[in-house]
Amino acid sequence: MLLSIIFFLLLLFFLGFSLFYLSKIHISYDWFIRIILYLGAGLGTFVFLIVVFDVVGIPLDYGIFGFVSLLCPLHYFITKGKNKISSFLFPSLLSKNYFYYGIVLAAAILLFITYYQGAFAYPYLEDDDPWEHAVAVKYIAEEKTYYQSSGESISHYLEPYPPTYDAILALMYQINGSVFLTLKVFNVLLITLGILFFFIFVSELFDLQVATAAAVLLVALPSSMSHFIWSHTLGLVLFFPAFFAAYKAFSEKQWRILAVVLIAAEMVVHPFVSVLFGVFFILFLLVFLFQKDYVSFKSGFVLGLFGVLLSFLYWGQQLLRHGLENILYSHTGGFGGVASSGLETAADLYINPAYTLSDLLIAPLVTKIDQPTGFGVLAFVLALLGFFYLCVYYKEKNYLVVALWFVATFIGLMGGHFPFSILTHRFWAYASIPFAIAAGIFVTFVLKKVWDHKLLFVCVSLFFFFGIFGVPSFDAFNVYTSWSPKYAVETDQWPPGVAWSSVQELEGYMWMHDNLSGSRVLSLCKEEKFLIGFDIVTDFPNDEMNAFRKNVALKSTEDIILQSVGYDALSLEYSCVKKGYLTEDQLNTFANALASEFSVLFMNDEIIVYALD
Repeated sequence: MLLSIIFFLLLLFFLGFSLFYLSKIHISYDWFIRIILYLGAGLGTFVFLIVVFDVVGIPLDYGIFGFVSLLCPLHYFITKGKNKISSFLFPSLLSKNYFYYGIVLAAAILLFITYYQGAFAYPYLEDDDPWEHAVAVKYIAEEKTYYQSSGESISHYLEPYPPTYDAILALMYQINGSVFLTLKVFNVLLITLGILFFFIFVSELFDLQVATAAAVLLVALPSSMSHFIWSHTLGLVLFFPAFFAAYKAFSEKQWRILAVVLIAAEMVVHPFVSVLFGVFFILFLLVFLFQKDYVSFKSGFVLGLFGVLLSFLYWGQQLLRHGLENILYSHTGGFGGVASSGLETAADLYINPAYTLSDLLIAPLVTKIDQPTGFGVLAFVLALLGFFYLCVYYKEKNYLVVALWFVATFIGLMGGHFPFSILTHRFWAYASIPFAIAAGIFVTFVLKKVWDHKLLFVCVSLFFFFGIFGVPSFDAFNVYTSWSPKYAVETDQWPPGVAWSSVQELEGYMWMHDNLSGSRVLSLCKEEKFLIGFDIVTDFPNDEMNAFRKNVALKSTEDIILQSVGYDALSLEYSCVKKGYLTEDQLNTFANALASEFSVLFMNDEIIVYALD
C-alpha cells in the first residue's frame, strides 16, 4: 500500500510539472505552494489522460502512466534542470509563510488521521455505493479500459457514468492488489489533498491569512466532505485546482492551456459536480460584467467554452457508444431521480429535505453518511457575519463573487422550501466552500483588529478555536460546535448497506475476507460486488450467473457443482430465501446436499461456505 501511495503522489507531481512545462508557465511561488500546484494540476492531467488513453485505445496501465509522466521532467533535467535547480524557491525558515503552512498542514493531517480512523472503524465497505465502485475498480484494473457494453452490465460506475474516479483507484489497485484497501485509503488521501488545494486557491483569491483561516474552518465543518467512498470526492477535490488555473488564466495567457485541461477534467468526474462548477464559474463571469471588466469576461467565457468542448472527448465517445438517452437515464432514473417531485415521498424527503435553522446550526450525531449536515453554531454565525462583511465591502477584490457563491449555494441548500429543488442534501459540501471563505475573511478581519492588544488577541483566538473545535470532555457544550460532532460521526461505525440480509451473513463475508482473499469464490445468492469488495476473486457480474441465481430453485445439486467448476469455494446464503429464490426447505435441502459433497469451511445461521475439493 505504501508503494502505491508514493507512486500516486510522484505521478501527480510529475504530471503536474509536465503540464506546467508544456504550457510554458513560469511560476514564482515558493516550494510549498509549487508542490501543491503540481499535485493539483497533476490530478487534473491524470483524469484527462485516462479519457485520452481510452479514446485512442491505450491500455489503462499504471506503468504507461508512469512512463508518460517522466518524459517532460527528464527533458527538462537534461536540457535545463542542471542549471535551474535554484529556481525551486525555498523561503527562509524564519519566514512567516511557514507559520501558515504549518497550521494548514496540521489541519490536513488531523483530517487525514480522523478519516483514516473512521474508514477502518469497521472491517467492511460502508453503505451501498462503495460495493459498486469496487466492481468498477477491479474491472478497469484487469481489463484496462472503462468500456462496458451497456450502462448497467458490469457496474453503475463504468461508462456512460464518468468512470475517472474508479480508473484512478484501479491504477493504484494494480500496484497494491487490494480493492478493499485502495478504496478506503485513497479516498481519504484525495480528501486530504483537497484541503491543500482549497488553501492555495483561497490564498490566490485573497491572502495567506484568509486562506489559513478558511482551510482550518473547512476541515472543521461537519458539512464538508465525509470519508464516504464515491466519485463526489474526486469532483470536489479537483474543483479547486481547476478554479485556481482558471482564475490565473483570466489575466495571464500562459495559464490558458492548463486551465482548459483542468476544466475539461472537472467535466468528466461527476455530473452534479460539473454543473455546480459551471454555476460557480458563471457567477465569476457575471461579476466581471458587473465590474465592466470585459477583457476578463471574454477570457473566462473562452476558457469555459473550450474546457467543455475538450470534455467531449469523453462525452462524445459516450454518445457514440450508448446514446443520449442512456447517458441521461441509466443512473439517475431521469431528471425526476434528482429533482423534487413536490410530494413527501421517502425518496423525496431524503434527496430534497426542507432544512430549518436548527439543521444549519447544529450538526447531529446521527446523520447521512454520504453527506453529513450542519455547520455548528459559531461557524454559522461567523459565516453569516462574513457574508454581511462581504456585502458591505463588495468592491474589494473578489468579495462580490464569494458573496454570490454564498447566496447561490444557500438557495440550493434551502431548496426543499421551494416548489422546485434538485438534490438539496448534496449542497452542504458546496455551501461549505463560500461559508468557510466568508468566515475566514471575518475571522481574519477581527484578529487583525485586536492584534495590538495581545491579551485580547489571545482571548479572541481561543474563543474562536474552542467555539469551533470544542472543549475536551465538555459534551454539553461540544454538541454546538463543529469539529466535535464531525469527529464523532466520521469515526463512528457506519452500516454496510441495505443489501445485507443480516449481521451473520456479513460476518461470513468478513471471515472469507480474512481467510479466502485471493481465492475464487462463487456465491449462489449474492451479487459479485460483495465478494469483490472483500478482495475475493470471482467473475464480474454477468447475465448468465444472474439468471442462475434467480432460477436456482429449478437447479439440481449437480447443476450447482457444474456451475462452480473453476472455483475454490462456494457460499450459500439465507439471502436466497429473503429474495424469494428459494424456500427455507429448499435452502436446507441444498445445504445438506452440498455438505455431503464438500467440506464446510465456515457456517452460521445465515451462510455456509464450502471448500470445493
